[in-house]
Amino acid sequence: MNSFQQKLLSRYPTLRNNKEMCYSALVISVLVYFFLAVFQPFGTYNFHHTYKYVILLAYPLIAFTFFFSSELIVKRFFDNWNWKKEVYKNMSALLICAFISYLYLNTVIHRTPFNLTAFLYLVAFTLVIGIPICAINILAKYVFLKNNNVLFENSSQNFTIENIENPPLVIIPDVGDCIKLSQENFLYAKSDGNYSFLHYFDKGTNQRKLLRLSLKSLEEQICDETIFRCHRSYILNANKIQNKTGNSQGYKLSLIQVKDKIPVSRIYIEKIDKQMF
Repeated sequence: MNSFQQKLLSRYPTLRNNKEMCYSALVISVLVYFFLAVFQPFGTYNFHHTYKYVILLAYPLIAFTFFFSSELIVKRFFDNWNWKKEVYKNMSALLICAFISYLYLNTVIHRTPFNLTAFLYLVAFTLVIGIPICAINILAKYVFLKNNNVLFENSSQNFTIENIENPPLVIIPDVGDCIKLSQENFLYAKSDGNYSFLHYFDKGTNQRKLLRLSLKSLEEQICDETIFRCHRSYILNANKIQNKTGNSQGYKLSLIQVKDKIPVSRIYIEKIDKQMF
């Protein structure tokens, strides 16, 4: 489950220009028109008109408009786009298309008053047809941009050897957004039942954040040799150890930039000593 969540939160490329956005939206609209013209759902099979297939062009036009607009909004207003956000974006565009399509259906093709059951049916049908189309589009965009070596175009400008050697810590709580921070800024974490208090350094000050994540799960996610458990209720960054007080029965540690003393259980003393000396 954690690996799947990490995949959803991993970087997803954004299209670079209006031309690529147009192509992406055009693929979706063409697939929509092909489906409508061949299978004629939503009662269009019984709709007879000289310009029937011209009238049906409104549906792919709606799809093109909103999917192109969604790509434009993402490009201009959002950074650090990922798979999860891409899925949400496509689902939102589908729901908007379903609503506008229903209005068009009722005012142009059937001219009937609003009917909740009919509307929900159209939404469900739109999702059933639209989700596979969007899935194809999402994967096609990813493969296209990856093959053209632009997947990490935006981030590569500031990418250094240090980033490769020390990748950021990625923490995924049971509820809430993913947290990314450098190993250097991690101070310590304290258990609070099924929750954990994360202490870290950010923008010149110590920060504390409550996570719905057990200390054990947090430890498993971090997987860093210098960040480990020192007590049943604590995980610390060994690189932040400043000094220790106490004896072999157990001592407390002072960390750089931290006022609180961190207890060390007897079973972890040897491991702490190896890190300090």
